[in-house]
Amino acid sequence: MVFEPGDSFMSEKAKREYIIQRDKEHIGFEGFRAALVDTGIIGVGNTFDVKYFSVKDFMENFEMSDAKARYLSRYVLEG
Repeated sequence: MVFEPGDSFMSEKAKREYIIQRDKEHIGFEGFRAALVDTGIIGVGNTFDVKYFSVKDFMENFEMSDAKARYLSRYVLEG
């Protein structure tokens, strides 16, 4: 799970830089995941996998207690 704050509160210059760095992170993760597949650590027949989730995506896709949701909401800055 990664912190992706969104860019709604950023200046235009900060938004451009944030998008560049976020996209680099996504590309880096895909390279990491591809290496895990290439070495057989994850893939067909394995019960283990690696996924990239922003905190917001995680919270939207998993059931959790109210306490956990309140705790994680500090990492969701879009509004």
